[in-house]
Amino acid sequence: FLNLNPLALIPILVDGDFILAESLAIIMYLDDKYPQYPLLPHDVPKRALNFQVAHIVLQDNFIEKKVGPHEKLPWAQSVIRKGFTALEKLLKDHAGRYATGDEIFLVLAIHMTML
Repeated sequence: FLNLNPLALIPILVDGDFILAESLAIIMYLDDKYPQYPLLPHDVPKRALNFQVAHIVLQDNFIEKKVGPHEKLPWAQSVIRKGFTALEKLLKDHAGRYATGDEIFLVLAIHMTML
């Protein structure tokens, strides 16, 4: 696994000889490679909104090495609470059937350390 991603994080995309890590990079790659199955809206403001949501979700999903084993749960709970509060505020005027409208876009895999 470390040969695929030296940072030991998931997700990883292997497409033939091409190896790509990081959720947003994978989404952009797949969206460009398979335009008939869009992962992102073509509407520029909705596309930007989806990237903003992705950034909020991804920015706080790393447990810093400074956090001890007994501090991980309280730290994770505070980060999740902060993230969901921000998302609710951001999406209150955009939500439809789904978070950013009536179509599903931008499914993210949360980064996790494998080691």
